[in-house]
Amino acid sequence: MKAGLDLARRFLAGELAPVDQLLEETDLPVEVAHAVELLAHDACHDLAIALAESFGVIELVVIVDQLGMPVHSGLLNPNLSLMLDANGVHTLEASCAYWSGRIDAACRHRVMAIEDLAVFSDPDEDQVVYVLDEFARVAQHLEQTLSPSSPLLAAPGL
Repeated sequence: MKAGLDLARRFLAGELAPVDQLLEETDLPVEVAHAVELLAHDACHDLAIALAESFGVIELVVIVDQLGMPVHSGLLNPNLSLMLDANGVHTLEASCAYWSGRIDAACRHRVMAIEDLAVFSDPDEDQVVYVLDEFARVAQHLEQTLSPSSPLLAAPGL
């Protein structure tokens, strides 16, 4: 769990830059690919809530469809207009573009309080531990495979 929380802490501190390629679009070991798929598509809201609650963050970024229904969510760095999810760090615009293509409809981002997203997904304690453990698997992979000069690990603007 520690590796995932460390990655999220670095993200909130502004130490991570956005990436151009989604992690799920890269060649991953099977167990990491499974974790990314689960956390990016099936349990994204659970992960966003678990990370936010771990750091006392009260608002998340949520990608919504034309009706305002949540399609995806992630941890928000409001100072840099970036989001963190199981696929890495992204600009809000890039994330909206990806999800618009994925659902074949226009998407936009909005900031949402945890309790508002919890209407759609309210993970219990066991689920929180599970998604944080899976996210740690993703973070460990990133730490092991990316060089310190890689875009994900470099501070924005470097």
